[in-house]
Amino acid sequence: MSATLAVRIFLSSAGESNDAMIVGDIYSSDFEVKDQRNILIPCGSPPQPKLYSVAPGRYLVSATLPSGLVLTENAVAVEGEETSVEFHMTDSPYETHSWQYLMGNIEPGPVYHSSSQAPLAESVASRFTVHGRPHPHPRRAGRCHSRGSRSPERARHLGR
Repeated sequence: MSATLAVRIFLSSAGESNDAMIVGDIYSSDFEVKDQRNILIPCGSPPQPKLYSVAPGRYLVSATLPSGLVLTENAVAVEGEETSVEFHMTDSPYETHSWQYLMGNIEPGPVYHSSSQAPLAESVASRFTVHGRPHPHPRRAGRCHSRGSRSPERARHLGR
């Protein structure tokens, strides 16, 4: 006989379609049992679990999200039984943003709704401002030449 792992990923969105799949793996703790690579794991709210037949034993199930984040869950498959393996991606700041959270485009909800954490600016433009004013360009700082004037060294180099 064999055992079954019922694998799925929960999202916090309501009314979204449940036809998306995430790639994952099932690793056995027994070296003699073959691992199952590149399995498809349904995600949604709530998705129907995908069933995988395995030999009884201990397993590590992983799901690789589009953001590169790898989720893992331990499971013990019992002979003749269906073991549920559920991943919960319900930390989205808003229900309508659950797919963006799954993709890794936004941070978990506590970053936006907690007074103890504040999101840090990641854009390049935000690094070049101080007190609301942009920094001067490093090559132009302290030097201001009119359009036609050149330093004597530069004029000699250009043959003028």
